[in-house]
Amino acid sequence: MAVAKVEQTMADMQKTGALKAMNREFKAAREAGLASSYSAFIHTKKISLLEAMAAGRR
Repeated sequence: MAVAKVEQTMADMQKTGALKAMNREFKAAREAGLASSYSAFIHTKKISLLEAMAAGRR
C-alpha cells in the first residue's frame, strides 16, 4: 500500500509539473557529482517519501 501511494504521488507530481523541480535538483546534483544516475536519484527520492509517510509527515 505504501509503495502504491509513493508511485501515485510521483504520477501526480508528473501531471502537475512538480517533477520539473526534481529534475532541476537532479541536474544540479549530477553537476556537483552527488548523483550517478537518474534512476538512482529517483529511487532515493522515493525512499525519502516513504520515510516521510512513515513518520507521519505526508
